[in-house]
Amino acid sequence: VHRRVQRKRIEELEGMYRQWGIWAVVVPSIMPPPMPFKIFVLSAGFFRLPFLKFIMAVTLGRSIRYFTWGILAVVYGQLAKEFLEKNVHTVGMVLFLLFVGAIVGYLLMWTRARRKSSQQETV
Repeated sequence: VHRRVQRKRIEELEGMYRQWGIWAVVVPSIMPPPMPFKIFVLSAGFFRLPFLKFIMAVTLGRSIRYFTWGILAVVYGQLAKEFLEKNVHTVGMVLFLLFVGAIVGYLLMWTRARRKSSQQETV
């Protein structure tokens, strides 16, 4: 890896795994093609993401992706299939943005709760 990838890029990826942990695998596992997923799988191993966390992250991400498609197929049938075939990239980006929005919302609520609890402790 060190021969083929610049050191700066390796450090950026390592920082991403330190900062985001399993989310660095969950989010790409939800995205439809042509989102490259293998690079995230390989880098998870390279940066020694624990195996159980890796399996849980991939299972969570792929479950979200395929259960969403399955629910749409059951509810809307052939119409959903045709729509998804024509709009796979748009649907993927909307799902991705909804997922990121949920994470940002959770992080904002978590930060506010920590800030509130730390203010109460100092009083």
